[in-house]
Amino acid sequence: MSPRDVALPGAFALLGAFQIGRALIRLPRFIVAARWKEAEGKVLSSDLESTRPYRVSVTYRYVVDGAAYIGDQINPAGLHPGTLQDSSLIFHKYRPGAPVTVYYDPRAPGRAALETDPYLPVMAALTSGLVLLYIAARMVI
Repeated sequence: MSPRDVALPGAFALLGAFQIGRALIRLPRFIVAARWKEAEGKVLSSDLESTRPYRVSVTYRYVVDGAAYIGDQINPAGLHPGTLQDSSLIFHKYRPGAPVTVYYDPRAPGRAALETDPYLPVMAALTSGLVLLYIAARMVI
């Protein structure tokens, strides 16, 4: 095989490994956040970027022990779904004025997120990484 024949599969393999590593590095943040406490909050603003990577921005307010906080993390790892369909679902879920459950770190109440379930962001990164590795392997075989 020439170097040219290996370049594209190598690029797919590197991207796949990057995605898998990205998921595995962020997974512990979700595990820790699963023990966070809940507070009632209210969405102040939300925005959906209409171009790739289709990021959703949400700002919310919540109160812990009489102190008000403003948060903007959807999940504790700061991951975004990346697809327009998934981003749209999140955007419509967190409309301005909507009541929300906020999960906050009891040791640092200013650290919070709206979702602590790692399934969607972590599984999306893992799946895309595995698909890229599979494509790379098929290109070489």
